[in-house]
Amino acid sequence: MYNILKDVSVMTNIPKARLEAITDCFEAAIGDAMWEAKQSGENRVDIDCGFGVLSMLITETEVRCGFKMSGKLSKRIARTMESNAPLAEVQLEKLLATRIEETYKDLFH
Repeated sequence: MYNILKDVSVMTNIPKARLEAITDCFEAAIGDAMWEAKQSGENRVDIDCGFGVLSMLITETEVRCGFKMSGKLSKRIARTMESNAPLAEVQLEKLLATRIEETYKDLFH
C-alpha cells in the first residue's frame, strides 16, 4: 500500500505527525457530516474533500462508500500515466534541487 502522508510530508516539508493530525480532523468532520445526515433523516451524504467527492450511503446495517475524482485529480492522473516519470517524483526532484540551490546561496552569500 502507498503511504500518501509520507510522500506529502517529503514534498511539503510538513512533518508526517502534523499531517496525521490533519487527517484526524478530516475524519472527525466526515463523522460529523454522517451524524448530521442521520439526524436529518437523510441516508446519503456527499462530502467534498478537495480532490474529489466522497459519497456515503447509510443503510440499516452498513455504510457504503464511493469516490468521484475531481476534474483536476483526473487530469493529473492522466498526465502522470502519459508521462515518462511520475509527476510527484519530478516535483520532489525539483524541490530537492531548489533546496540545494538555496543552501549554496546561503553558504556563499
